[in-house]
Amino acid sequence: MEADLERFADALKMNNAIIDVTDLKRDHSGATGEYEDFYKLAGEGETDERLDTGVEYLKELVEVTRDGFDRMESMMESGFGTLG
Repeated sequence: MEADLERFADALKMNNAIIDVTDLKRDHSGATGEYEDFYKLAGEGETDERLDTGVEYLKELVEVTRDGFDRMESMMESGFGTLG
């Protein structure tokens, strides 16, 4: 059980072009069986599902763009992309 909680906490430590989690506060207590599931709550003025979807698309675009530039740089270094 402790290993599962550690894996969950590690998954929350995101650092990418959109999200940078710098701290994670934990509070451990014994299981009560009160909750069967968990989910994100969004209050008024907070992010909602459509914005979350947009962020996922933006992260994908950033990754594709970064990969493309990496490939282009690699081609340039190998002499494939030189003019002359």
